[in-house]
Amino acid sequence: MSLDVYGPISDNAGGIAEMAGMRHKIRERTYALDAGGQWFFAIVGLIVGAMRPYWFSAMTMRSVGSVALTMVEEVRRQFNTIPGPMKGRAKPNYATCVKISPDASMKKMIPPGALSGFDEHL
Repeated sequence: MSLDVYGPISDNAGGIAEMAGMRHKIRERTYALDAGGQWFFAIVGLIVGAMRPYWFSAMTMRSVGSVALTMVEEVRRQFNTIPGPMKGRAKPNYATCVKISPDASMKKMIPPGALSGFDEHL
């Protein structure tokens, strides 16, 4: 927060110095201080902006891996509780497996989706 107000404070100080009739050198210093605050935010924005594609990809891969693990656990559960699917004498519950994918994917993809839409609100 202190960096967020650094620019306006130094800009206001320069304006006050100018209205008070102080030397031009003081106004040059306040410009430099204001520019320093802007430079810092530009670097932070560059780092965060460069990091976002990797962060989005990692969140997406984690979501897909989590949903796939849930699907594997359901298939294992069915093989252990329904007698006969491995030998072709009984059918597994396909609907439960198919339902896992869209339900879990929608829940797990909310954070990456929110991250990708975040820049529109800046």
